[in-house]
Amino acid sequence: MNQEEAGSEEVRSRVFKFDLYRTVVLSHYMKYWGQPLERVVSVRGGDGAVIEVYRFSLTNGTVRFATVGLFFQTVRQGVGGVEYFFALPDDLGGRVRMRFLTIFWICLHTLKRISKALGGRVL
Repeated sequence: MNQEEAGSEEVRSRVFKFDLYRTVVLSHYMKYWGQPLERVVSVRGGDGAVIEVYRFSLTNGTVRFATVGLFFQTVRQGVGGVEYFFALPDDLGGRVRMRFLTIFWICLHTLKRISKALGGRVL
């Protein structure tokens, strides 16, 4: 097996694991909140890491957002994996696009803080 085939196999394996993980996590969300209304995907350049944010229907004035994929990136950095769930009043945060951007910003900030915390320092 050459390097290209080995790399391709690694990518296929990573995509399969992510698909399986997404299926399990989303099935639990959907059991209680129904079909997501919207999904926004962020793909990091270089390693192709994916974070997805899902928006679920409005219930009693509350809209729900949940991440899928942050878990893999935090585990890769050597800490316990995390996903975020937000239950927000429908009128909080302005337009839906701004809410998605804010959640992605929180995910990015989480990853940066973890990498700083894990990085060694010389005093």
